[in-house]
Amino acid sequence: MADVRDTGNTRLAVIAGLVMIAIYAAQFVAARFSLREHLTPTDMASLRFAGAGVVFLPIVWWRGLAPLKALGWRRGLTLAALAGLPYPLIINWA
Repeated sequence: MADVRDTGNTRLAVIAGLVMIAIYAAQFVAARFSLREHLTPTDMASLRFAGAGVVFLPIVWWRGLAPLKALGWRRGLTLAALAGLPYPLIINWA
């Protein structure tokens, strides 16, 4: 049987899952609208990374680069090449 103490964590996990579903659904709707209004898939990818960079930059400034160095250049570049830029380009081109 489930422990009563896990109720808060379960509730938080369900809320987080619903928020992610809403974000992904809104992403497709916003992409379709933006592409119909004369933005290219490259424009959409650029806006996505510019927004993420603006949000992430203060965190990097505050914490420094030490946590990022643990990942390593090779792994970081592999992630960027396989999951970074191609993902929004493929979604928006489709």
